[in-house]
Amino acid sequence: MFRRSVLACVAAVMVCTPSSSFAQEAERAGGPLHVVGSNPTVVVLIAGELPETAPETPVDVWIWSFYNSIGTVRDISFDANASLMRVDCQARTLQSQRLELFLEDRQVAGETSAGPIETPGTDTLPHMLMMDICVPSQRVALDAPFPDHRTARAAVRRHFNSQ
Repeated sequence: MFRRSVLACVAAVMVCTPSSSFAQEAERAGGPLHVVGSNPTVVVLIAGELPETAPETPVDVWIWSFYNSIGTVRDISFDANASLMRVDCQARTLQSQRLELFLEDRQVAGETSAGPIETPGTDTLPHMLMMDICVPSQRVALDAPFPDHRTARAAVRRHFNSQ
């Protein structure tokens, strides 16, 4: 279900065509990357240092999703995406701010567009993401972080290949 919602989000915001002149903001944001959760088709990670206390104002965080197969939206193939998400802990909502698509470590598309404000359902990957930011005492992302998205991608590939 999470993959379907991500693909729907990708289809809704991707109005650009592949180009080599993208902002590549997600790559510049760097790491570390912490695993939030996974299912058989995707592994989701939060980029950056996680807050020690719940933010009192909305914060923007990069979320990386690595898929076990290549997806295609509007003739753009991708196996990972990075979403800049606005997390509002007071309202318990998420809102996409930017989406970048990647294929084999190369950015193939990117779009800046504020998505709808959403309240994630309980026990979903988006909900776990919000909890990792908003309720540090219940944090799921307690793993040893990956230093960057390339290292995380390699580990996710090994994970999917071992299944």
